[in-house]
Amino acid sequence: MSIFKSRRDDFSQTPHGLPEKLPADEKIIWQGRPDFVSLLNRVFLFKYILIYLLLLTIFSFILNQSSYGVTEAFGGLIENTLISIFCLGLFMFIGYLTCSTTIYTVTNKRIVMKIGIILDLSLNLPFLKIDSADLKLNSDGTGDIAFTLNPSVKIAYPHLWPHCRAFHFSNPKPTLKCILDPKNTSLLIKDYWEKELKDHVKPTSEKLINVDLTGKELIS
Repeated sequence: MSIFKSRRDDFSQTPHGLPEKLPADEKIIWQGRPDFVSLLNRVFLFKYILIYLLLLTIFSFILNQSSYGVTEAFGGLIENTLISIFCLGLFMFIGYLTCSTTIYTVTNKRIVMKIGIILDLSLNLPFLKIDSADLKLNSDGTGDIAFTLNPSVKIAYPHLWPHCRAFHFSNPKPTLKCILDPKNTSLLIKDYWEKELKDHVKPTSEKLINVDLTGKELIS
């Protein structure tokens, strides 16, 4: 099974979010996508950019008022406000495209990440290629599930962003980013990962599987 697949036929009779029909012994058990507001704030840092542009606009207005007068200052305020709205709208648009073009799928044998705005790619992560996973719970109720892959699996960081753990350039970790109900989703993945592992790995080399819902190790 290849790791990456591109969508070649938009009209093919395949399940939504998958590059091809599933084998007879495989079924979809969960599908989801990033939460728009959470992704906007945590990946694109929308709140910080908003505060920065607001402070910049206020500072510019005060500076122009003291140098050129109230009339010129208000003209500059309108101009800076329009530029700020355009920049914020651009970030929101990119965030919306990221969410709307992403579908995370969990089957009983693998995880499939349909990602990409311009180039539509599907990343196949068989459970047998996953060494461990980490659950991070966010304050807004969403969460991230990051997967550490077998060293034999090579994926470039730019192919994954923003669906990966930040700053792990040498060993990128594919991540289900800003998903809703992360606790139950992590338990679901753990159960099927454990079952798949037991079906293919000899008892003498079984791995220990633990779940820590405080935001640490999911599978080890």
